[in-house]
Amino acid sequence: MQQGCARLLHVGNAICQRASQSAQRSFSVSHPSLSYGQRDFALPNATWNPNTRELYNRYLELSESGAWRRISSFNATVHHLEGKPPEARRDSRLFTRNLDKDGVGFEYSMFFNKAEKRMICIFQPGAYLEGPPGYTHGGCIATIIDSTAGAGAVYDCGRVMTANLNINYKNVRTGRTMQQGCARLLRVGNAICQRASQSAQRSFSVSHPSLSYGQRDFALPNATWNPNTRELYNRYLELSESGAWRRISSFDTFLHHFEGKPPEARRDSRLFTRHLDKDGVGFEYSMFFNKAEKRMICIFQPGAYLEGPPGYTHGGCIATIIDTTAVTGAVYSCGRVMTANLNINYKNPIPMGTTVLVDSNIEKEDGRKVYGRCQIRSHNDLILHADATVLFIKLESTGHGSVV
Repeated sequence: MQQGCARLLHVGNAICQRASQSAQRSFSVSHPSLSYGQRDFALPNATWNPNTRELYNRYLELSESGAWRRISSFNATVHHLEGKPPEARRDSRLFTRNLDKDGVGFEYSMFFNKAEKRMICIFQPGAYLEGPPGYTHGGCIATIIDSTAGAGAVYDCGRVMTANLNINYKNVRTGRTMQQGCARLLRVGNAICQRASQSAQRSFSVSHPSLSYGQRDFALPNATWNPNTRELYNRYLELSESGAWRRISSFDTFLHHFEGKPPEARRDSRLFTRHLDKDGVGFEYSMFFNKAEKRMICIFQPGAYLEGPPGYTHGGCIATIIDTTAVTGAVYSCGRVMTANLNINYKNPIPMGTTVLVDSNIEKEDGRKVYGRCQIRSHNDLILHADATVLFIKLESTGHGSVV
C-alpha cells in the first residue's frame, strides 16, 4: 500500500444517520491504566450509556448467526487489517484511540456484514471531542465517518486509502443527544479510496508538561516544534507586525475562535484539537488571519498520536484541521457560521511529524451561504497534500439552529 499507487476503488454510497433519541447528558469517566497495544477498545466499558450498550448487544446477537462480525479495535491501524493487536507497545497511537481515559473521546464499536458490504459503527462521542460548546466537533464527525467507511472498504476490497470524503452535515445535535446518545452517523456521499505512496523524514520530540487547561495559549511555540514549523511561524509573525496579518490565540475551547481570550474557569469538556495532555503528540498548530484577503492560514505539525496508516496522518485528522482552519477563517470574515458541507480530495499522505501549511479563504457569500476553499501544502509548497471546498451557513444571533 505504501509503495505504489493503484486505480481507484469505488466503495459505493456510505449513507448513515444520527440517532434521533434524546437522552440525559452525562460524562461518566473512568481513569484506568490502559494497556495500549493489547486492549480491545471496541469492548464495552463502564462509561457506555444504555443506548450504546443496547445497540452493541443487538448487533452482537446478530453476529451469532454469522451474518455480522464484530471488529476488534486496538490502538493501531493494523487492527482493521489483521484483527489482532500488535506484538509490542508502539510510540504512535491510532488517532481515534489516543486518550488515556475511557468515556471522554471516541467510544465506538464496529460490525461488518460481508454479504451486504456494510460496516456499521456504534458511536458515543465524549466530552473531549467538543466543537461548538455542547456539540461534537465537525472534524470528529468527519473522522468517525472516514474510519467507518474506510474500515468497511478494507474488509470488502483490501488495503485502501481515502481519496475523497464528501460530507453533508444535516443537523446540529445538542450535547444531550450527542454526548449521551449513540449514532450511525451522517450522510456521507460517495467515499472513494485509493492506494497511495510517499516517504518523508519525520521526528517526534515529545515533552510531558502538566498543562494548565483553560488558560494556556496553545498556539504559541513549544519545545516539540520542529525547525520548519518554527520558521513558518516566525515568518507570519513578522508579517503581523505590519497589521496585514493577525495571530490567532488558541485555548482548549471553541470560544477562542469568537472571543480571542481564555475562559474564566476550567471546563469538563475540551476542544477536540486541544484534548491531549502532552505537547508534540497531537495537533500542534498556529493560525494567522488576513482580513483584507479573507484568508486564514494554519501552520500544522501532526504528532504521533494522530496516526492513520502506519507512519502517516489519519484522514480524519486531515479533515479536522481543514474544517478547523476554514471555519475559523469564515468566523473572522463573516461572523458565526456552521459547516454545512465539507468536500475533501486527498492528494498525498502527510507523514507524521512533518510541517504543512493549511491555507483557506472565503470565495463568496450568497445570503446566509458562505463558500470557502482550502488547501494543505508541504512547508516548502512543493507537495499538495489535500484540497477542499467548504460550504458554511451563517447562524442567527441567538442559538445554533439547524444546518440546512
